[in-house]
Amino acid sequence: MLVVVAVTSATTGTTITGVMTAIATTITTTAATTAVVTASVATTTAATTTAAATTAATTAAAATTVVTTTAPPPTAATTIVATTAA
Repeated sequence: MLVVVAVTSATTGTTITGVMTAIATTITTTAATTAVVTASVATTTAATTTAAATTAATTAAAATTVVTTTAPPPTAATTIVATTAA
């Protein structure tokens, strides 16, 4: 089977046309291979989710500043929590 391929340069706008011989490739998937790929995807997804949660927690902690000040007497010390926009 022959396939005509046309590639256009985004810089110059020049188009190069050629003919490519397509090679048919058969991929055989076994249950064991599927299980390994599925487990790998699950592990990667879990790691990504954990990293995202850690990043969110770090960002939230960095965005919150705690300032303690003493109000005029006879009021007790007051804690002010200032949260900056993320």
